[in-house]
Amino acid sequence: MRNQGVFIWNQVMLAIKTYMISLLVASSIKRNGVGLFLNFIFVNLKTTIYFKSNIMKLITLLSVLFLFNSCGNNKKVVLTTHKEVIIFADGLEEKEGDVSVVISNHSNLNLKDDTIGAIYPVIASGTNIVVSFKYEEKSPEGTADGDYSETLYFEIPQNTTVLNLMDEELNNVKLLYGKQCFCRGEAGYYKVKKGKIKIVKTESDIYFDISFNIDETSAKLVRVAKYIKL
Repeated sequence: MRNQGVFIWNQVMLAIKTYMISLLVASSIKRNGVGLFLNFIFVNLKTTIYFKSNIMKLITLLSVLFLFNSCGNNKKVVLTTHKEVIIFADGLEEKEGDVSVVISNHSNLNLKDDTIGAIYPVIASGTNIVVSFKYEEKSPEGTADGDYSETLYFEIPQNTTVLNLMDEELNNVKLLYGKQCFCRGEAGYYKVKKGKIKIVKTESDIYFDISFNIDETSAKLVRVAKYIKL
């Protein structure tokens, strides 16, 4: 009985030490960065020698790796949010197009049907956030009906932080593609059913990265990524 009590006491003390080491690791990363964090690991590695249980060693290492991985993910988000790209379909030359983004707070994205059954977007008052991205090419001066634009719409809840969706899941944000041009049979709005969207949102900014494919019509854009201050 006495030996069992000593064993239990030792396990409790090792668990407490593991927790304290995890707190020190997190504090070290926050204050000093990854370089000093690695030094922290090297210096404190010797303290694991007296661990009598291999299981406790494993728990300690997993705790450290979890904290390191969490901090790494946060840093990746910060770097990724500033990466802005516009990629065109193969064989298309990038023109002097204008890009604009409109953020509509406290709004909902409603999809309506017109008299011939085609859908179109209506942004109305609501509880969500509606984002619209527009790429536009103006026709040369003196020409008529030469303007061309492509638009992407999506809707997210106000409390969104991170979203990663693809294909059928895109319906969760009502991802919609619009093509406006003097091109009969191709202009209009289409639900995006194939593609991916990544959204990262904080209280002060929002980042989205959308890659998509539309079967019903041709599209110049195949991927757009934008970082916006709210």
